[in-house]
Amino acid sequence: MREVILDTNFLMIPGKFKVDVFHELALEGFEPVTLKNCIEELKKISEKTGAQGTYAKIALEIVEKNGIPIKRKVIQATDNAIIQYAIENICSVATNDRELIERLKTAGIKVVRLRQNKMIVEE
Repeated sequence: MREVILDTNFLMIPGKFKVDVFHELALEGFEPVTLKNCIEELKKISEKTGAQGTYAKIALEIVEKNGIPIKRKVIQATDNAIIQYAIENICSVATNDRELIERLKTAGIKVVRLRQNKMIVEE
């Protein structure tokens, strides 16, 4: 299995779109992990009221329930931490964040994203 980093917005997809991203990732041969930076972002978002707070709470529950490994915290912005980890560990990143996708492509990192409820792996 290939490791794939799940960023904050990707972790919120199950709550928002009711898609089992973990099943889809397994079908593509990916082993999901996330960074402590992303978990900290989810915790901050989960304190908010409204839909985003609910999606973040669901994401935190799913991470715990599925035993998703949480990798080290990097002392820098979350997107920079994701890129650094992906380069160091030669892994893909699952995100729907357009700005991050562009930065990942520039760095030569493979991107996994959800489009129309289907997992797309971009080489």
